Amino acid sequence: MTVQGIINSFGLPDAAPLTPVAPNYLVAETCGKDADLKGWLSSVVFGSGGDWKSQQTQICVNIRMMQNRKYNESVDFMLTTAPSFLNSLDRIASLRLLSNRRGDMDAVVNDSLRTANEINAAAKNFEARMKSYDAYIEVMEANQKLIAHRAMKGPSSLAGDLVKTAALKTALSID
Repeated sequence: MTVQGIINSFGLPDAAPLTPVAPNYLVAETCGKDADLKGWLSSVVFGSGGDWKSQQTQICVNIRMMQNRKYNESVDFMLTTAPSFLNSLDRIASLRLLSNRRGDMDAVVNDSLRTANEINAAAKNFEARMKSYDAYIEVMEANQKLIAHRAMKGPSSLAGDLVKTAALKTALSID
């Protein structure tokens, strides 16, 4: 049954504790003690002449806090949503054992289909949220690399780009 597969797909060992974490969990350890949490998940506007360190720190804060949000939603889904679905399935199974009358059997079939649809919809919604969090984190990591690259390369200018292009052309030319 697809529903049972969804519920059994978590695959965590029994010893893995599932406890939510604070939104700022490990932010200071990951991003530095000076990480500004007032503007958590604030947008980072890339500024070529801006403060590279503060942009990097803000991106780090955004990534860590989004990872914490993703983890907390996963924990909530596994501790709250999945068990409620299991309870619904158990209730339907017990109703099935109580009676073999056609009307009761039809009700069990309808309840089973409704519950399966609810579980499937909740699982797809959860999966979509996790993918959106992953996409956000991926974009922030790309921004982080871009800022680090720009910080090491220095600000670009038209004259500087022309000099670099001319130097490259000279270096690659064969006499």
